[in-house]
Amino acid sequence: MNMDQSFSRSFEPPKMSTMLTDNRFIRYAALFNFAFAVALSLLAGLLAAFDPQWLAPELLDGERGPLINNVVIALGLLAVLQLLLLGLRYWRGGYNEAAIMGMLFLLMAIDLAIYSETNQLGLDSVLIGGSGYIGVSHIVYFLICAPETPPK
Repeated sequence: MNMDQSFSRSFEPPKMSTMLTDNRFIRYAALFNFAFAVALSLLAGLLAAFDPQWLAPELLDGERGPLINNVVIALGLLAVLQLLLLGLRYWRGGYNEAAIMGMLFLLMAIDLAIYSETNQLGLDSVLIGGSGYIGVSHIVYFLICAPETPPK
């Protein structure tokens, strides 16, 4: 047996998911980022539901008011859904809810951009980018912090 064959048999690189999940710093950073994203999404949803002026104050009084109200309703519904899935996550102990919410927030970011462009609303790019950030944070949390085997 030559040296190259013995090296290739004895050395197996770890799987990418194992490399990421074994590092405690990365896990805690993903957990902190997830908690921040959840708090940010709840704050934005509640703020939009109770004070829609911060979204687009110049558009609420005019003829585009009903269009902005659709955005407010969507943000409020996402905040309620976030609370329900957060409760379900702690009740069940699973991580799939984070992935579901991440995909919903990414779809919301894409939808907000299209809706704003189509209806010429001029929504703030911070709202669209924030939705994308929250979605990516949820998916990163799922990918890094979810165990290899699902709970039973």
